[in-house]
Amino acid sequence: MSEQIVERASQEKTDFSNPVIRWIDYRFPIFTFLLHELHAHPTPRNLNYLWNFGSLAGMALSIMIATGIVLAMHYVPTGDGAFRSIEVAGFWGSLVSTVGIFLPSFLLVLIVAPLLARHRGNANVQGFVKGAYAAAIGTILGACILLGKIAIGDWLTIAIGVISLAVLFRWKVSNPALIAATAVVGLIAYPWLQPARVMVK
Repeated sequence: MSEQIVERASQEKTDFSNPVIRWIDYRFPIFTFLLHELHAHPTPRNLNYLWNFGSLAGMALSIMIATGIVLAMHYVPTGDGAFRSIEVAGFWGSLVSTVGIFLPSFLLVLIVAPLLARHRGNANVQGFVKGAYAAAIGTILGACILLGKIAIGDWLTIAIGVISLAVLFRWKVSNPALIAATAVVGLIAYPWLQPARVMVK
C-alpha cells in the first residue's frame, strides 16, 4: 500500500502553467517538492496544528544558539553594568528581563518533568537525570557564589540574606513567597535607609 502511495505521488503532474515557475522548477525543483509533500502525499488523520510546535521549537533553538554565540563574543558581564542596566531600564524593564531569564527554564522543566517521570524506571533515563542533577547543582553553587558577590554588598542585603536562610531552615517557607516578601522589604527599606554599598571583589 505504501509503495502505491509513493508511486502515485511521484507520478503527480508537475507541468506548471506559469513559464517562470516552470523555468525555476526545472533547475531547482522546489515547487515539485512542495506539490508532492503538501498535496500528493496523504495526511494522517491525527495531524493537527500542534505538530507545528516541533518546527517552531527547533527554530527558537537555532535563534537562541545564534544570538548566544554573538552575545558571548561581545558581552562582558560586570556587577556595575548589571546595576546600571537596572537603573536605566527601571522597575518594569527589570521585571521583563527577569521573566525572560527564568521563564524558558521554568517552561522546559514543566514540559520535560512529566516525560522523565513516565520513564523513571529506564536505566538510561536514571543515568541522565543523575548526571544532569550533579551538573545543575554545581552550576547553581557557582552561580550562588558569583551572584552573592554582586548582590550582597551592604548591611541591609547581608541582614536580608541571613534572615532568609534562617527562615528557610526553620519554617520551610515557600521560595517564591520568601522572594516576594524580601523584595517588598528591600523596596521599602532601601530608599529609606540608603545603606552604603561595598562591591565585593
